[in-house]
Amino acid sequence: DNNGKFVEKDHNAIIDAAFGKILTVDKLSILKQASRNVDNNHQSLKEQYMHGMSSPGQSKEDAQKQFNAFVGGKKEEYKKDPDKGLYSLGEGMHALMDSKCKEHEGFQVWIGNPIGQDETSGLKTVLGAAGAGGVLELIQGVMGGIHWLNEKQPTKEEFNAAVKEIQEYYFKASDDQNTQTK
Repeated sequence: DNNGKFVEKDHNAIIDAAFGKILTVDKLSILKQASRNVDNNHQSLKEQYMHGMSSPGQSKEDAQKQFNAFVGGKKEEYKKDPDKGLYSLGEGMHALMDSKCKEHEGFQVWIGNPIGQDETSGLKTVLGAAGAGGVLELIQGVMGGIHWLNEKQPTKEEFNAAVKEIQEYYFKASDDQNTQTK
């Protein structure tokens, strides 16, 4: 989440806690790069499922289906080729980590990054060119601030739940991959 609770350092700490004793530094780095990519390059309204959230007008059920397809697809990419697919698995892990954040759970609606990184994110898309001018920027700032304040720091429970979730994801993908190669 680019606006508060599981910021990059938190995602990285979760990855380290989950795999620091069993994966190489290079593999940890790949997982962290993949997670960072989801936050830095996938904030459009059409991609909120990658953060365990839904887009305006989208049902929570539809967002969850997209989330499950995304996470499952990333696991399948890893299973086909664990070396090349580790990055994909890290992208799936990002979604799983975000979903453990209270402000994301249940596929809550998010209007995108309040700054609006592109033409498909932020309130400009939601409100359109209604001539709102300064009001639009004020609303963006307030909504982003509320989201950030609510997510200030991950709780111990959220952190531990995210660690457990990505460990299960990794080991399940690894077990599935090992079963296929036998």
